[in-house]
Amino acid sequence: MYLDKEVLRNRQLFIPPPLVASADRFKLKKYMALDISKPNEIIQIMERHIASIRPEPNIRHRLDLGYELTGNSVFLVELRPAWNNPCEIQKHPYAKATFVKSKKIWKIYWMRANLKWYPYDPMPIVYNLEAFLKIVDEDAYGCFKG
Repeated sequence: MYLDKEVLRNRQLFIPPPLVASADRFKLKKYMALDISKPNEIIQIMERHIASIRPEPNIRHRLDLGYELTGNSVFLVELRPAWNNPCEIQKHPYAKATFVKSKKIWKIYWMRANLKWYPYDPMPIVYNLEAFLKIVDEDAYGCFKG
């Protein structure tokens, strides 16, 4: 990959913005279904998990892992510089868990090559976020990370 010398000198251009969501953000959005009573717990679980699976610091400017909280879903994302513009960071989600408040369950989804989300048939639901993260880490069928 061709990189401009200025970009190489200033590696700050490659570092993605933090994906940490503050608890205040959840208070502002009334439509959040992410177990509203425990938003800090969800953030702590995700931060702890991401810290344990992130790549070494010396390659994080080329590949990093993170998460996003959107609506009532948690996405695990891969962060990479764009191939044609290394200053632009692209997010590629590879796993999704959606909280169903009425049933108090998490539905697990994986993204196929057609970029659509499909239920993870071996274990379509779990009862807590830690179980979802464990299933994604094990990836017994190669659905999440290939």
